[in-house]
Amino acid sequence: MSDEDAEETQDSEAEETELVSAETVEEQLESAEAELEDAETEAELDVVEAQLDKIEGLLESADLPEPDEDDEDAEDPREELETRLSDLRDELEDQRGPYAEDVISDVEDAAATITDTRWTDDGSEELVTVVESFAETVQDALGTDFSVTLSRNADDLAEILGTAATAIGDANLDPDEDADTLETLVEATEELQSGIDDAEEWSDLSTREQLEAEGYYDVLDHRKDYPPEWGALKVWEKRNRADMVLLALDSLQSNFMERHCLEALERMGNEDAVEPMLQRAQRRDKDAIRILGK
Repeated sequence: MSDEDAEETQDSEAEETELVSAETVEEQLESAEAELEDAETEAELDVVEAQLDKIEGLLESADLPEPDEDDEDAEDPREELETRLSDLRDELEDQRGPYAEDVISDVEDAAATITDTRWTDDGSEELVTVVESFAETVQDALGTDFSVTLSRNADDLAEILGTAATAIGDANLDPDEDADTLETLVEATEELQSGIDDAEEWSDLSTREQLEAEGYYDVLDHRKDYPPEWGALKVWEKRNRADMVLLALDSLQSNFMERHCLEALERMGNEDAVEPMLQRAQRRDKDAIRILGK
């Protein structure tokens, strides 16, 4: 290579470096933004994504002025351009889909929530209605039919959702060609999740409501003992029902009731209390150790 050729090559490289300026990157970003607004298919979005990747490379090699370290209000051109690029990537992802795999994932999460949560009787009834509605929507949207056996059992309801998720996967839905169907499934899944969130959980009940649901107060028979929890405790002790005494011990937080529950367990000497007391004894609970030593 002659000296003249070498100089031309160096001049060309210098010219390319000069082209990668803030203005160049801004022009590329504006072009990508316009293409993103017009994109309607996944393929068109892929083209925009490739363009954004190219812009990222340009930005990395761009010769941009550094902000004045002594000026707190000084603008950083690189940071501003990186923010615009990041925003466009976020908009790109928002325009993608919806995808069947995302719907399936949400349905599986809903099924897990149902099985992992303790529900009240009312909550279980609400879940039946919610799951039934979702299953019907899925079958209508896919033009298919799968067996649905409704019950208040959480595992049964989760199984229905699992069947629905499988049907969605088997449909091989395309994000472009089946966009309307996928949108219907997305809306149905959102309603499913909302219905599950609204269903009454056991933890939504107050302590008294939980004890009432467990039948703790059923033995009171209009007795006048106060507090009523203590009156019920006396009856359960007479009936040697360690399970109900332990229920009160776990549920009621007052020192008064804790003391009476532990004293009742000590007097009863019921074997059903051994394991719970062993757990408390491991935490060096003196009352539990005394009860076990009886």
